[in-house]
Amino acid sequence: MKTLTGKNTIQSLFIFFLIFLSFGTRMTIHRFISGFHEYETAFLYAGDIFLILFLFLGWRYIKNAFLDQGPILLISLGLFELFAFLSIFFAYSPGLAIYNFIRLELLMFFALGLGEMVRQKIITPKIIFGSIAVLASLQALIGVGQFAIQRSFGLGILGESTLSPNVPGVAKIPVAGLRLIRGYGTFPHPNVLAAFLLLGLFSLYWWYIKYDWEKMGFVYDKRKSIRKNFTEYRRATKFGRRLAVSVGIGAVISGIVFSFSRAAWLIGTFLTVLFIGRLFSRKEYRRPTRRLLIMIVAITVLIISIFHWAVFPRAVISAREPAVTERIAYNKIGVNIIENNFSGVGIGNQVLYAVKNNIYQDLTGMDRAYEWQPVHNLYLLVASEIGVVGLLAFLTFLLLLFLNPEQYQNSNTENPKRFWPFKFQISNLFQVSSLEFGISRLMLVALLLYGLGDHFLWTLEPGRIMLWLIIGFLLGTRGIAGKVGISKRP
Repeated sequence: MKTLTGKNTIQSLFIFFLIFLSFGTRMTIHRFISGFHEYETAFLYAGDIFLILFLFLGWRYIKNAFLDQGPILLISLGLFELFAFLSIFFAYSPGLAIYNFIRLELLMFFALGLGEMVRQKIITPKIIFGSIAVLASLQALIGVGQFAIQRSFGLGILGESTLSPNVPGVAKIPVAGLRLIRGYGTFPHPNVLAAFLLLGLFSLYWWYIKYDWEKMGFVYDKRKSIRKNFTEYRRATKFGRRLAVSVGIGAVISGIVFSFSRAAWLIGTFLTVLFIGRLFSRKEYRRPTRRLLIMIVAITVLIISIFHWAVFPRAVISAREPAVTERIAYNKIGVNIIENNFSGVGIGNQVLYAVKNNIYQDLTGMDRAYEWQPVHNLYLLVASEIGVVGLLAFLTFLLLLFLNPEQYQNSNTENPKRFWPFKFQISNLFQVSSLEFGISRLMLVALLLYGLGDHFLWTLEPGRIMLWLIIGFLLGTRGIAGKVGISKRP
């Protein structure tokens, strides 16, 4: 009974933590500079209490993770952590660096604990995919509503920004001489919303495949009325649940469209094609995959046909538009900092360092405070703050995450949980032993591709949580054989 109660408590804490990932309720606890600037301010988030309790109750799982994960994986993660810590001593503001390092540590332990809990089925794929799918559907509806009414809903207590076409700094798109706000949800920026919706989209894909896979046999009986046939069909095929998932997919696709994040459009399209192509190559998945493809195409065509007047202008990318020129400028700043600071300028200190050394002003002519933003590339940003070696350790860790340790277990019969990835083929990178492992890899790929043109996975709490949440999930699904959570037909 105690074990069951502890399991239920951990699951509840995890779900509440995810809820407050999407609802960014927070309060300011310290400003490291005079005035307010997002990247030099320490916050206390409502989700912190659930995170800390989750770590406290799940500590034994975190300790087990150091035994169950591969040593090379943990060494690379440890080196990444070490260089993040050492960067504190190079920081312009040590206090700001310590705050960001603590944030990183909490989420790293969270990921390790989550991975072990997934392996031991304390936190199941159903809980993760279900929570993300429901929250993403809700956020999509909020984002679509914000675009429809062109203002915020007044959900400031849940983290919603104050939105209006007349509010400076609000992300907008030009359409027919007008400036229309993009969907934010309750996230700090439309791009953060779009990244979360991509996670929700793949979570809904899992549910769709699951329910279609579990579809029981149904044969139309001509002797019965249409009503009775439909009643039997609904019971035999979980029609209500499948309909809810389909509606969720439609809502999330709509949310991605109205976030007007072109990166999300490209990443979502590319990975959906990759996902469907991979599944379609496996005979047992062809029927649900075919149905899923038809539904996705129908929803997308319907939305674009109605709102083409807003979608098509946004789809055009010009090398001279601010979204492109500013990213180039920020990345130029990142390269400059790396060239002059091989060991980094301190975790969380890139913006402050660049401001204090007039890099924004001298290198790009950015002399207004709202222009002083982090480098818009996750990898350049990590290297500029914790050093080049720290970035290499981080990239090594990410690469090892994509390897399936199951391929090494046969060569290590004495201790199958250990694996040393000294021998592997490139083709092994694309081998997937379970649907959950495959989807969690696609989720991480989506975030890492987003990182090529944005910084929120490193600088904003919702983005950091998303990154380490999926890392933890991937740690748990690596090497799980079979089709976990996918029941075979009777």
